[in-house]
Amino acid sequence: MTIGNKLQLPDVTIFTFCWGEEHVRKSLRSMLIGMDQVKFKRAVLITDSSKTNLSLFDDVINKYDIDVCDMSVELTSNMSDDDKNRSGFCESFIQQTNKYILDDFCLNVQHDSTIIDITNWDDKYLEYDYIGAPWPMSIVQASDMVAGRIEKIPNVVGNGGFSLRTRKFVEESASLGWEHKNEDLNTCVFNYDRMTEQGITFAPPSLAAKFSVEHPTEYKYFNRDVLLSYSSFGFHGEFNNAGMQFIKFYNLEKQCQL
Repeated sequence: MTIGNKLQLPDVTIFTFCWGEEHVRKSLRSMLIGMDQVKFKRAVLITDSSKTNLSLFDDVINKYDIDVCDMSVELTSNMSDDDKNRSGFCESFIQQTNKYILDDFCLNVQHDSTIIDITNWDDKYLEYDYIGAPWPMSIVQASDMVAGRIEKIPNVVGNGGFSLRTRKFVEESASLGWEHKNEDLNTCVFNYDRMTEQGITFAPPSLAAKFSVEHPTEYKYFNRDVLLSYSSFGFHGEFNNAGMQFIKFYNLEKQCQL
């Protein structure tokens, strides 16, 4: 339902998980862009205050009533791409989300993901425990730690960088073993059978492609440089140039210095 210019999602909490001033600034901007278009149940920043000068963001946090949940991580930077750091980041993301996000539904956004078009919202998204942009099979098969380990890829939904999850999915994710350094592949591919055995439902790829895009797939081809071609509720990925330009130039209130 839309009231005024805002989509109403009273059962969904929007959140971001990050630390370090630059990453927090960018991720908060992505979250505020979503909040400018959608009325959520609440907004949450999960961060490590020992690694982040949160006083820099007091005005924004207070103005937009963002709940700040503090945690501690041993990693030096969540922007690093080395395997140890990525695994640590993803494991922390899963456990901290389970600890702090207790709502029926939660929408994860990052510095390189956000809502781009609320007219592409579909209430069917709420009929599943998990929905994120579908992956091309070629990318999943070529992923390190996947090739040669799984004879048949059971599921291509999907990308966690912009994803909608139920509380049930969050709880089940936190109980899994760690088979892959990326949390989305770990939950949606490597532990797909275990998740479905617990009653977890994944959105079909055709619906997921309307929810979000990350890479062109058989379910939707799009031009990374043309935002209209995305035809989705949201997007994820720094390589999606039009989406990143949308984040960069989105007109937030002047008093929001992000």
